[in-house]
Amino acid sequence: MTTTRRFSRAAIGALLLFSLAIAALLPVPAGSAVASVDLGSEWMKVAVVNLKPGQSPISIAINEMSKRKSPALVAFHGGDRLVGEEAAGIAARYPDKVYSQIRDMVGKPYNYAKALAESLYLPFNLVEDSRGSAAIRIDDGVTIYTAEELLAMILNYGMSLADSHARVPVKDVVITVPPYFGQAERRAMVQAAQLAGINVLSLVNEHAGAALQYAIDNDFSNGSRHVIIYDMGSSNTYAALVYFSMYSIKEFGKTVPVNMLQVKDVRWNSRLGGQDMEMRLVEYFADEFNKQVGNGVDVRKSPKAMAKLKKQVKRTKEILSANTAAPISVESLYNDVDFRSTITREKFEELCGDLWEKALLPIKEVLKHTGLKIEDLYAVELIGGATRVPKLQAKLQEFLGRDSLDKHLDADEAIALGASLVAANLSDGIKLNRKLGLVDGFHMVLLILMALIMSKMKLPIYCLCHVPKKNVSIESNSTSNLNISAEAGSTNDGSTDKATPNSENGTDHANSTTDENNIAEVATEKVLKKRTFRVPLKVKNGVYGWRGSTTDLKIADLLKQLGSIFSACEHARTYLSALQKIVSNWEANKPWLPRARIDEVLSEAEKLKSWLEEKEALQKNTPAFTTPVFTSEEVYTKVFKLQDKVASVNRIPKPKPKIEKPPKEESASKDNTTADETPSTETEPLSEDTVDPKNTADTQPEDPHDEL
Repeated sequence: MTTTRRFSRAAIGALLLFSLAIAALLPVPAGSAVASVDLGSEWMKVAVVNLKPGQSPISIAINEMSKRKSPALVAFHGGDRLVGEEAAGIAARYPDKVYSQIRDMVGKPYNYAKALAESLYLPFNLVEDSRGSAAIRIDDGVTIYTAEELLAMILNYGMSLADSHARVPVKDVVITVPPYFGQAERRAMVQAAQLAGINVLSLVNEHAGAALQYAIDNDFSNGSRHVIIYDMGSSNTYAALVYFSMYSIKEFGKTVPVNMLQVKDVRWNSRLGGQDMEMRLVEYFADEFNKQVGNGVDVRKSPKAMAKLKKQVKRTKEILSANTAAPISVESLYNDVDFRSTITREKFEELCGDLWEKALLPIKEVLKHTGLKIEDLYAVELIGGATRVPKLQAKLQEFLGRDSLDKHLDADEAIALGASLVAANLSDGIKLNRKLGLVDGFHMVLLILMALIMSKMKLPIYCLCHVPKKNVSIESNSTSNLNISAEAGSTNDGSTDKATPNSENGTDHANSTTDENNIAEVATEKVLKKRTFRVPLKVKNGVYGWRGSTTDLKIADLLKQLGSIFSACEHARTYLSALQKIVSNWEANKPWLPRARIDEVLSEAEKLKSWLEEKEALQKNTPAFTTPVFTSEEVYTKVFKLQDKVASVNRIPKPKPKIEKPPKEESASKDNTTADETPSTETEPLSEDTVDPKNTADTQPEDPHDEL
């Protein structure tokens, strides 16, 4: 009986251990969700990719006021920090404590931020930090926050909205940025996210997010199409030409359609948006109020009055989008004087007369640069709040010759929803059922891809391959061999072809060495394949790999040149800055250096600086994707020439002091001297720079010795 009990206990223990082992092997659902943040000049939208069953896969996070977008504001009042709706609630009463336009200040110099604040009547106490960027001193007069720190507070608020919406922690985020953001602005955006404790999966261009949302909602099996995505937001306007198409791939024996989208071109105006229309109304009503009050009163000198007026003007502009006239009423606008007036839509359109033509320029430039005609466009999708203005839509219809415009995308949420697809694709715990391929031809993305490839990272790429109807294998110098095979009906012949990406420019250029007589005999087909490259690769025989179109290769080569020129100019500026310290060190520690040689170095440095500024100004006015006006080799040649001059001056040795020989002492008695003896003195060795004229005789000098 005792033996049976012991056996049953042992069996139960073994069963428990087996159950625990099985449970450990089962997949554990992800414990965190991912999100995307569309951070604009005025508003912030957050889209969350939900993991729990029963929830919508992708949805917009709502704030505490049940609104789907939140003001991108941060304020400090009474020792408290207010963000979003709370900050917007006190913006009219305390305009000097509520900070806006933070996104447009990150990565920008101080003068730019100051001019922006003055143009919008923002009473910020801006100061210049050690980097030359703008920082803000808050109302306590002591604390100073950089633009990155203020932006981190806004992003942290967005993450709190995502956490409460997803009900799980959200740490991995994709952030959208305007296409005109450069390296400094993008780096500042990432730094702000890191300050907020956010892991940035990627920075996505705004037009790419909108294009993905368009691709997920449409079917391109009937044919490819060119679509322009036109976005006019609060402070900027851009037009992006996107080419949509569809390919089929085989996955697990099934044919799977893949929506492919390629961003062909992007043109923008970073200083044209809905704010410009509002400021025209603000100036108009400010002049009207000044006339009503009289006595030389200027309402523009009161920050609080201008904040109240701007708040009401925003509402008036929204009313004019749906009505032909709109009233405006501001109580106690200035010195307890109320202001009431009305404006018609016709007057509003007249005030903004020059803005309508500027709004068309991005589309005109895209068509001009790509060589497309208006008839080649399948659709022009409008996004952004300012595109709701009727006059702007009428101008676009007139230019495009269409009765109506395309509004299939949500004007406010399309970018955030499209970027969430990128976040889901980059996360480890989420798999997309639909296949999407994105090629953003914008230079920032290409430079990032080039940097990844040149740093010898493994990079999976979906690309259109022209491959023979045979097995294609790639042999690498690394630890593993890459095998790429293409199915072609019932024929599967084995052949060994090798491909290598060009490690110099970071693109997958294939170097064909196949005999010309054999090329015509090999049939090829287009297959969209996922390829993972590790550089360098070893080439053995002929190749039939992806080459890309001639235009793509030219653009990639051009972007490589522009990147080299940028690096060379930065190197030159760094050296010119260091040269000033070198010259100062010469003047302080090397006074023997000839002044003429130092002036020659400074003259050459000034010539190099003037040459750089001249070439950069010419390059700035040169149309995009054209041959640069100067090369990086020219820059490096001039820098090396200057460095040689500096080195030659720096090598001038310090002269050794001349040592004079003491006068010879004559013997007091001639009896103590002989004819063969000469009086000797205690001497020191002469320096190389001094010559004793008495030692130039043909007689050989005797060794020096001490006198008795």
